[in-house]
Amino acid sequence: MTVVKFKKIFVDADDDSFEAWVIVNRLPHDVFLACKKAGAVWYVDMKEYGRKGFWGWNVIKAAEVLKKLGYEVDPESLMAARKDEEKKKMIRETAGVALKTKIICPKCGEKTSLASYGTRSALFRCHRCRYSAVINADGKIVAQGFDEDFKEFEEVVGREWTYAVMDAIDNPENFNKRLWEREKKRIVVEVREKIKEIVRETGEKLKDCKFREEDFRKGEGVWYILQDNSILLYLCDPDFRGRVFRCPRTKQIEALVKFMEEENRTDDDFRAVLNYL
Repeated sequence: MTVVKFKKIFVDADDDSFEAWVIVNRLPHDVFLACKKAGAVWYVDMKEYGRKGFWGWNVIKAAEVLKKLGYEVDPESLMAARKDEEKKKMIRETAGVALKTKIICPKCGEKTSLASYGTRSALFRCHRCRYSAVINADGKIVAQGFDEDFKEFEEVVGREWTYAVMDAIDNPENFNKRLWEREKKRIVVEVREKIKEIVRETGEKLKDCKFREEDFRKGEGVWYILQDNSILLYLCDPDFRGRVFRCPRTKQIEALVKFMEEENRTDDDFRAVLNYL
């Protein structure tokens, strides 16, 4: 049985950009016409955008027609297409709930506008008062407020708070991953600051350093040499003016500088170093 493959493409159409499925194989003309008759393929005209059009496919419908004609759609394409259809169904259902939902701005008393919706959430906004509310697929408000009240939250998640909340509802795994990546950047900064703090509190500035550059182990902004009871530190920081300091060798400072030295840090590395901050 011949296996037919499809792939999903992104179609740049200005504000109306979209994704579409296209076929990878070449089918006999009569097979193509059978798919077209069943509504599994149609022509997408791109003249408006000055580009050549293409044939878009409904992979699920095509699979039914092709099966009767002795063809098989590859499982990966079919599975991805089914996921797409499930996502579209969820978006339609959420949109239906959102269109029936009425949310009033607490400041001006006017009805808010439906600004966006996803698979499990929708966003309402009063643009005049910069008030927003996010509902879930059941129509219940899960977060609401004025933009100025969410500045700190936006700094943590790295994007507008309303869409961050929608991400958390629509795709919790992806949202939590982004939060963790943001947290890891913060941990690196905090480790560096903790090392500087320890140097200020316990470091002894060395007048003469007889060690060569290659004697130092190099970390991210930190060079160091481990000795029996002490650690020599050179910090790439203008506050320390390129001087070498000697600090007591403790488990804390050793763990911190070794963390900064590690190039391929794992999630476990980040969690472990939190014990020394």
